[in-house]
Amino acid sequence: MIRKNKNHKAKKLRLAWLSYADLHNREGLLQLDQLFMEYCARQRTGVEQRLLAFQSSPDRLDQQRYSELIIEVSPHIERFLLQLFRLDTQVLSDKYQDGNLRLILKNKFVEVAYKKFFKPDLDMSFSSVHSWLASQVPLHESDVARFAISILNDQDDVAYKRLLLWCYYVSRDPTLFPEAKAWYAFWRPEKNIMEAVGVRSHGVDYCYVSDNEIENGRDNFDCVADYKSSEEVHTQNHYCLTCHDKQVDYCRSGFYQVKRDPDQGFRRDASDMLMSGCPLDEKISEMHWLKQRGFHVAALVAVMIDNPMCAVTGHRICYDCMRSCIYQNKSQ
Repeated sequence: MIRKNKNHKAKKLRLAWLSYADLHNREGLLQLDQLFMEYCARQRTGVEQRLLAFQSSPDRLDQQRYSELIIEVSPHIERFLLQLFRLDTQVLSDKYQDGNLRLILKNKFVEVAYKKFFKPDLDMSFSSVHSWLASQVPLHESDVARFAISILNDQDDVAYKRLLLWCYYVSRDPTLFPEAKAWYAFWRPEKNIMEAVGVRSHGVDYCYVSDNEIENGRDNFDCVADYKSSEEVHTQNHYCLTCHDKQVDYCRSGFYQVKRDPDQGFRRDASDMLMSGCPLDEKISEMHWLKQRGFHVAALVAVMIDNPMCAVTGHRICYDCMRSCIYQNKSQ
């Protein structure tokens, strides 16, 4: 039995404009739409005019210009909603700041050192450069990432070459510093083995089985063991190539037999499954693009345009988007 705490005072949630009841009827939503248009007009970017033009004639935009409009409007919706619900934007921003720092460590150091023809400029052993780094900062990813940022800001060429050399050693031989295996900066996609997948029955339960006999069971709506951590989400988000501007976002449109020619039909994977993309036409690439730039609510907006029930779909329902991803030879 759950007992209520009589001394607890519930905090009243108040909107900046209107009331919660207004969000549950057409008249209130029309008022909210008008408030949003007025908000956009105050930004003096002309976005409200482009949005009104689209609303009056939605078919006049091709897919490319429609994507551009989503990218332009969604951040305005995010800022409007944050004000409407009186949310602290700084808290939301700080939560992902650490991941962005590690992304810089990855792009400016690890990826450079990992290149096939990279040759270090310094002649130092791993033990020497490792001792040097340990004397500068604690050997935790967030600390090393902040140190990398300071090196770039200070334009310290000697420290830059030393950290680059350390990354070179660790990326070539992970046993030198095993802790780096868990670092986002050193994560790399695995080669995707294209295997046929079938279904095996276990009484009333079913498992998805690949050619190498690896089973992936479904527990009701769960086909993935656990939710990913914020770090893993950040990793996967920045792994996306955001192909919508090149019109090859096959996760949405499907993987065509001939590039940009839907009349030729879709390809099939190793399991002879049609690579037809998201059945809801979700703007997946646009979502990743927005989130990569810190527009987290806007990313959700981009998806909910086509799928307002996204909380109960995704990996819980189908893998059509992953199956059609442009990464066919790497983990998706």
